[in-house]
Amino acid sequence: MPSDLEIALRWFETAKKIDFTDELLLNLVYRPDLLRSMFRVQTELSKLRMTQDSDSQKLAELLVTSIRDLEFSVRCVNSLGNSGISTLGDLVRETEGQMLARKTFAKKTVQEIVYFLESQSLNFGMVFEIMDGGIRVTDWGTPPIRILSSIPDEDEEEF
Repeated sequence: MPSDLEIALRWFETAKKIDFTDELLLNLVYRPDLLRSMFRVQTELSKLRMTQDSDSQKLAELLVTSIRDLEFSVRCVNSLGNSGISTLGDLVRETEGQMLARKTFAKKTVQEIVYFLESQSLNFGMVFEIMDGGIRVTDWGTPPIRILSSIPDEDEEEF
């Protein structure tokens, strides 16, 4: 025996007057569990948006942080400063090629930078825009670990 919902859907199909809204309303009337499921999905989406907004705001705050306020050695801070890099955002905007072209970075300095970027889940060559209350990343760039194999071993760094 067909359910009331199936009977109603068949009637609408034969009348050729059913659209998405009618079908949704019929499902909501005859299947109240569907409404609860939709509410749960909406609640989870709202939680996800709030988490993303919070993460976006934290990332924006991190990227405007001065290099001097981060956990870098004096040697690393001096090398970055001599290269015109003053914030973490400036650093992650640098591409792998730009980093390799700089003569002020020896392998130890690059290793320190790479380990820091990895710990913060950041990359070289990132493209982003800081907006009110957050950030919009349009390109996540290149993972920093790849650059290590391209740096020659040196004992001394230039300042």
